[in-house]
Amino acid sequence: MNKIAVILNPKAGKGKALKFRKKMESLLKKGNLKYDVYETKRRKHATELVRNLSGSTDLFIVMGGDGTLSEVINGISPDSNNSPKILVLPLGSGNDFAKEVNDKNSSEVILECLISGNCIEKSVNLSTVELSEKNGKTVSFQFVNALGIGFDSYVAYLNLENKVLSGIPSYILAVFKGIKKYIPIEPTIKIDGEPHSDASEKLLVTVGNNKTSGGGFYLNPYAKIDDDILDITVIKHLSPLEIVKKLPKVLINKTEQIPEFLHKNGKQISIALKNPFIVHADGEIFSEQAVNIDIKILEEKLIFLGFKNA
Repeated sequence: MNKIAVILNPKAGKGKALKFRKKMESLLKKGNLKYDVYETKRRKHATELVRNLSGSTDLFIVMGGDGTLSEVINGISPDSNNSPKILVLPLGSGNDFAKEVNDKNSSEVILECLISGNCIEKSVNLSTVELSEKNGKTVSFQFVNALGIGFDSYVAYLNLENKVLSGIPSYILAVFKGIKKYIPIEPTIKIDGEPHSDASEKLLVTVGNNKTSGGGFYLNPYAKIDDDILDITVIKHLSPLEIVKKLPKVLINKTEQIPEFLHKNGKQISIALKNPFIVHADGEIFSEQAVNIDIKILEEKLIFLGFKNA
């Protein structure tokens, strides 16, 4: 790697990424790797940095969580020639994608893998989203891990707005806050042009490229990051008591024991909402008033450096 750009979110993981900076620099210097560090200053700053650096960078090292990674991948054009590779360190609150691509190894082990040249290249699916809001505004973005609408997105919104803890404890706290004010969604869904389920009340809809989101919840337990297909999970409306009873099964990957879970997959997914709602993807809130969401998996892929067992 001749040109390495380190994208560091100093607020990620309640300062965990910033604290790891000295160790990161020590390891890269030990491996005689040349690099530059860019600290993000505000929301979407990582996207701006990556867009400006992509033409002159061979590798982006992402120091943050799913949200930081989201900003990075939204700064990369996968259809451009010689797109830079990505190495993501699990230094945020959730780290769902980083854990998957790195086989749950620590940040230090991941960097040692890079230095030794033992990391392998992994072609990862990328999806695009075209979203329209109630006021007519349109939003376009990309994601690699998961997109959620409904209870999932409302909890993600609460988790981001009221950050106290980190990881699963933070998400669970947001879940209990969300149960009090949760309103079911009424989506009309098409998968590859064909109707899916009905437009009755639903707890949530999640479209995934990876098994977990929210710091370890198996909302798309059959998803794979490189299988050229998107998994979609629709959960029928549940009462607050049912949510509390069945949530633990989502944490331990036992969703087949929950009859309200509906799993399917496809390459193009369209979702129309009767009432506007929040949409999140890869740890970021992209809309609070979405009414139509069109999702498409791309033929072009992103190249991540990871581990053989991942």
